[in-house]
Amino acid sequence: MNEELYSRFPMNRIVAPAAAGTVIVLPRDPVAGEWTWTTASQDPGLDAAEGKFQVVEWTDAEKQANPARRGFIRVSHEGPRAGRYFEYTDGTPFLWVGDTWWNWTKRGIQFSSFQKLADDRSAKGFTVGQVFFAGNSGLLNRTCDSPNLEQIRKVEEMIAYANGKGITVWIHPLVETGTARGVGVRVCGPLLRCSSLAVCTCSICDTEAG
Repeated sequence: MNEELYSRFPMNRIVAPAAAGTVIVLPRDPVAGEWTWTTASQDPGLDAAEGKFQVVEWTDAEKQANPARRGFIRVSHEGPRAGRYFEYTDGTPFLWVGDTWWNWTKRGIQFSSFQKLADDRSAKGFTVGQVFFAGNSGLLNRTCDSPNLEQIRKVEEMIAYANGKGITVWIHPLVETGTARGVGVRVCGPLLRCSSLAVCTCSICDTEAG
């Protein structure tokens, strides 16, 4: 596993290598230590596999270099001002300095263009990039009934790059037809497992329903 994958886990990083072609499903924000995994599948080629991997904490210097490594963003829940500000998982206060990247999940966006955007905003002290997560913009197929995995992987790459620059990505689920609502929201799932994200769940827009 490489450093790009390390950056996908805000609190800790994976250090054990994986065999070529191996896919390991990792828990969200894994606790430091040794982990074991096993599989159960009706596919004989995927059944009864097992292994181990090590998770280590980021050092203080690594956290200082990239604040996103302090963990996921949450509402504070301790102290006299609980519920009044955001913080990282480790309790460090989080200042929301957001930039709007609404349409950067659309088809046709070049990764190199996104890199320039993220580099610029990181250098200027932004901590959040706010995007629409729109199924009809490419995250679903043309008929809006299943995920467009190729486009989702491109967006995952963008999110990982932004996280590597210390920027948390805020996603606003948006669908443009009623039939796409369920699928459009479900495709958010893979991104929530290991990236530094904030998700707006109280305002899912459905433009067809008004």
